[in-house]
Amino acid sequence: MWREGIQPNVITYGTVICVCARFNQWQTTLSLLEEMRQKGIAPNAITYNSVISAQHWMMALRLFEEMKEYGLQPNNITYNSAISSCAKSSEWKLAVQLFEEMQWKGVQADVITYSTMINACEKGHQWALALDMFWEMQEKKIWPNVITYSARISACQGGNQWAVALQLLDEMKYYGIRPNVITYSAAVSACSRSQKWQASLQLLAEIRQLNLQLDVIAYNSIIDAVSKGKQWEVAIRLLGEMWAQGLSPDCITYSSPISACAKESSRWALALGLLDEMQSANIRPDGITFNTVIRVCEKAEQWSTAMRVLQQMIANHVRADMCAYSNIIRACGMDHLSRASQSSPATTPTATAAAKAETTETTTARLGALLIQEAKESVEASLEECAEASLKPAKQKTNKIHSSWH
Repeated sequence: MWREGIQPNVITYGTVICVCARFNQWQTTLSLLEEMRQKGIAPNAITYNSVISAQHWMMALRLFEEMKEYGLQPNNITYNSAISSCAKSSEWKLAVQLFEEMQWKGVQADVITYSTMINACEKGHQWALALDMFWEMQEKKIWPNVITYSARISACQGGNQWAVALQLLDEMKYYGIRPNVITYSAAVSACSRSQKWQASLQLLAEIRQLNLQLDVIAYNSIIDAVSKGKQWEVAIRLLGEMWAQGLSPDCITYSSPISACAKESSRWALALGLLDEMQSANIRPDGITFNTVIRVCEKAEQWSTAMRVLQQMIANHVRADMCAYSNIIRACGMDHLSRASQSSPATTPTATAAAKAETTETTTARLGALLIQEAKESVEASLEECAEASLKPAKQKTNKIHSSWH
């Protein structure tokens, strides 16, 4: 434009800024705004609206006040953009202040305003206020759209309002508003967080019929719910479904079925297999996951396996806490008792069983000073061996565990 002698005006800049804002190029929008001022081109309300929509809440509010200083009055688009910036950062109090100012100045709120406010309240865990906003907009004859319903259903997650979430979902369908994947994800999360795993699975079946695909967060919610509902087989099946759909499970995904399997000592091998599988898929387990597997191996009297898991824990640079060491010391103590019973003819099976029961039910201090010392030395020796050899878990195919449940 400059080469041809054509000078850009406020419309030209406004168009470019609008495009940059849609692609979240917030730094570029600020640079263009400053360039306008340097060239003596006064930004208008439309320009400010676009710049504000791309900013972090602090900069958005700063620009919001700046446009007033230049004599420009914010309209509902300006307020919506500023409220949205606050909502994204969970600054619900600031969003409420802007909403109240909007009403006080007689700026008409629309469905976008209320949808954004409900979203801000949900992110700020203000469930009751989100509900008030939902009813208020209907009293003002501002009818909710799919965005509004999705935000309202999402707000049901924190208030144990899974039944309300399902009711709102049915209400949408009744009014001819088609739920999208965001709506279903919110409903699934609401049911899952309330441990209503049956309802979550029913929604999942409905989602499949509509050829919609949930994201990792929604799947994690369902897997967590079915795991806590002792449906570990279903949890593993859903894990396999995630891989099949091209989703990438994370540590949270695996931790739930591992925890479910670890509740029964007979499933120690399954918990261990899931741990090895996630490491083979380059998913880094956290301390809780390692501790869970160590504990179930100790309960199943798989003492050498428990030690191997601790070695993996150290090799993965995950700090072992007192919980991990306590489990290992117990395992070493039980191993010591087992070896002692085999080597000492004077020890009867009944006496050995009684000693094991006392070890499990009481603290490790009850094992005696000598036993604790031997256990500690065993742990330290294994850790030194691990440091020297840099042990790592054996590679396995990532579908080894979950593929058997299809």
